[in-house]
Amino acid sequence: MLEPITARSTSAPDFEAMHEAVRRAMREAVLTHARAGRSVPTWRDGRVTWITPDEILRQFPSSPSTSPQS
Repeated sequence: MLEPITARSTSAPDFEAMHEAVRRAMREAVLTHARAGRSVPTWRDGRVTWITPDEILRQFPSSPSTSPQS
């Protein structure tokens, strides 16, 4: 059984940390697809295009960077 929450946090959510966590998770998901030989869809110039595994592996470095990919 779940315990009821008795105290609420008064601090604001850390949106920067949440954004970074989502960015890293998306990066890992895309790399997982590329390593499995699968292309990934993306939105470019108003339409859906597919990025090949080779393109993905060239675009993303081996280790995660601290700056967002564009």
